[in-house]
Amino acid sequence: MSTQAEQLNYLLVELENALKQCQRWQAKPPAPEAFLSREPFCVDTMSFAEWLQWVFIGRLKALLDANALLPSGSQVAPLAAELWKGETEAMLLCPILERIDACLNGAQSC
Repeated sequence: MSTQAEQLNYLLVELENALKQCQRWQAKPPAPEAFLSREPFCVDTMSFAEWLQWVFIGRLKALLDANALLPSGSQVAPLAAELWKGETEAMLLCPILERIDACLNGAQSC
């Protein structure tokens, strides 16, 4: 596993733990139809926290497990900051998302 992959794996675990700490982690996945959304971030079928858990984290972990190429860019943190503006607990997630973005955007240290 490359250094980028190792760092990303660590950050995804950190994000999962933060979602749990903020009580935004779901025990059950959304209905299967929710994953069929054609809208960005499944905004019409999931909350942003659900999308992070079930799509973002899920897909990135699947790529890591398969040793597949990772996305070459990410801008999730700015969206989270805008969506969760004024929500103190959720804003704790933004620094982790910024580090994930930096990692996927090719930053030397993520």
